[in-house]
Amino acid sequence: MVDFHKSWSGQLHAVATLMDEMQALGHHVVLACRSDSLFVEMGRQRGWNVWPALYLIGGFRPRKRLADLFRLCRYIVRNDFDLIHVNGSQDHWLAAFAIRLTRRKMALVRTRHNTKKVANTWSNRLLNQRWTDLQITACELLIKDYQNHPAFLKKTLVSIHQGVYLDRTRTDAAHRSRLRASLGFSESDCVLGISARVHPDKGHRYLLDAMAALNRPDLKLLVIGDGPGLQIMQAYAADIGVASRVHFAGYVDDVGTLLQIVDIGIQPSVGIETSCLAIKEIMALQKPVIVSDYGGLPEIVNHEVEGLVVSHGSAQALARAIGRLADDRHAAAMMGRAGRRRVEDQFTARLCAIRTLNAYRLALTQIRPPNNRLPGGPGELLAASRLPTTAE
Repeated sequence: MVDFHKSWSGQLHAVATLMDEMQALGHHVVLACRSDSLFVEMGRQRGWNVWPALYLIGGFRPRKRLADLFRLCRYIVRNDFDLIHVNGSQDHWLAAFAIRLTRRKMALVRTRHNTKKVANTWSNRLLNQRWTDLQITACELLIKDYQNHPAFLKKTLVSIHQGVYLDRTRTDAAHRSRLRASLGFSESDCVLGISARVHPDKGHRYLLDAMAALNRPDLKLLVIGDGPGLQIMQAYAADIGVASRVHFAGYVDDVGTLLQIVDIGIQPSVGIETSCLAIKEIMALQKPVIVSDYGGLPEIVNHEVEGLVVSHGSAQALARAIGRLADDRHAAAMMGRAGRRRVEDQFTARLCAIRTLNAYRLALTQIRPPNNRLPGGPGELLAASRLPTTAE
């Protein structure tokens, strides 16, 4: 099994941000995860209450699945939780069975982070219609997909985009110049930036093709992130003659700092894209962005306001948009300022947490009278952190 907790991702960031904000708002939150999860050390550093007692292992492992169920049931009985918030298929089933076996009046909330299809099976209908009180989707597009899906109930669907911290996206001009120089970028270069797992769904190939089509020495590309396609894309960049203008940074711990050198943010996704964190971080830095029209990206960026929205899978459309913003710095600056305002108004970490608390309250009304404890005062939350690895 591939353990997604061993490498950083937007989904992990969403869980971590929610943990920080819920604790800051005065709620008691426990993060359930594997003992080898990245969240164990992160939780120690940030003062979280982490319970790393579950296996949460994929494949056919009946003994470990039963062990997880027994441990979670015992933990629930010993604690007074109001709800369990899950993020993937395995922890979803685990929590659903545990709540029923312990007969506790707890709400079950599931966040769906990507656009993977959900099969219309009797088991999925049981889990999502009967055993789940609320489904949070990472973008409005998923709401539209699930509203007519036989496995879901329309009344249990809400959409909440990921939020970013504004105080972590401040640009230090001197540090920015040093970073650019260390990567071989001059102050006169127009640096394009993409921060995403290197995977065919993220559209890196189309971005490299756009760089080749433009063939401008002043355009440089910073690729942040690793993944199964990293070496393939490095070889492809060399094959099409753009390797000298592309810097592959690989995995970076502090992505926010490196994004400060970017002049234009790019996200040309062609699959599995909902609430792109990196694009919001670049917008918060007052930089214009170019995104594809796939998934939830058009919900983040208004075309011609905070940036440009282009057809997904089109290197030509990308090249035209890049050339336009690179040549019109005035328009780019206006879009950058508009992007900052949009993040401040819609996509801060605190706003995301408040919307999630309102969703929790809605979930609790399914099983309790309306005068529940959330979100007006501190409540007890258990956030299971196993993230999805395969389509359901």
